[in-house]
Amino acid sequence: MLISEATEDILEDWNTKITQRNIKEAKNLKKEVDVMFQRLDDIESEKNYLILSGYYYLLQNDSLELKMIIERMGNIPELSFYHHFFQGIRAYNLRRYDDALDCYRIAEKYLNKNNPIETAEFYYRVAAVYYQVQETLMSVNLIQKALEVFEKNGKYRNRLGDCRMLLGLNYIDMRQFVEAEDQFHIARDIAQRINDSGLLARINHNLGFMYAEQGLSEAAVRYLSNVLRDEDYDYSESYIKTIFLLTREYFKLNQIDAGKEWYEKGIALAHELNNVEYKVKFTLLNALYLDNKDFESTFKSGIAFLQQEKLWLDIEEYAQIFARFYLDCKGYQKAAEYYEIAIEAKNEIKKMEGLK
Repeated sequence: MLISEATEDILEDWNTKITQRNIKEAKNLKKEVDVMFQRLDDIESEKNYLILSGYYYLLQNDSLELKMIIERMGNIPELSFYHHFFQGIRAYNLRRYDDALDCYRIAEKYLNKNNPIETAEFYYRVAAVYYQVQETLMSVNLIQKALEVFEKNGKYRNRLGDCRMLLGLNYIDMRQFVEAEDQFHIARDIAQRINDSGLLARINHNLGFMYAEQGLSEAAVRYLSNVLRDEDYDYSESYIKTIFLLTREYFKLNQIDAGKEWYEKGIALAHELNNVEYKVKFTLLNALYLDNKDFESTFKSGIAFLQQEKLWLDIEEYAQIFARFYLDCKGYQKAAEYYEIAIEAKNEIKKMEGLK
């Protein structure tokens, strides 16, 4: 077998493991791929290697290595699409949604629409940003385009489940909860068929989120508690988010002891992971439900961080929460100030224009 054929085969195998989110086998294959590429001087193989390395480091949540791959892509004109595309994904992961859209706008100029999988992946990623900035119809339209492609290719069933889940989240924003639940259960069936425990955990998290959005805290707690019983879910990217939601829903149920127990676990994990965003969010929960003697100073500090990070959706949410708190306390002037902050955040969200 020619070395180029061997290279192509191992890259295809690596691509399959990455696509299937098989982290252990993808990691083992990467060692083999790295050794092979130390012996090659082939620009085409290098380009494929860099593209797959980008997806691999996304799978590993390794932002630093991904950044290095993006920089290497910047020196290869043929990889202009992936250079800007991965920059957009990295910005999205950092919750810099306006930056992500800017990167995707540039990437679209280099998108090869004759490559259906590449195009579907691009549509899915852009749809995820539109969901975050509440451009619901744009998000749904792009997800449906991606679904058409992924449904025809059995190799991408993981991504098919991701699309169904994202569609369900958009239905929640539209307050179409029956349709949302239908999509989550379709995604759940896919996750069970392909034995993807990570996808299944995220689906259960989102089912918990859906019930929380309907004010059905008891149902939300059931789903969120089940997610946290999965040992493989520990320290995953979503783990701290699930703890946060569970803590909040226990507080809403006035089950203060249970809420406090999960609050302590969550704030400890936020410090352990040095996750500043969730340090702030758990501190705000503490001020709202447990200790509000320094309520205003805590909120001002929290909102300053959220504004610094341009987390406009969170600013809007928390400003409304605190405005209602002051409204209940008949602090009408303070309530008006926080409602104004919420409106300003909403206006910032609207400034994030869509792809043309």
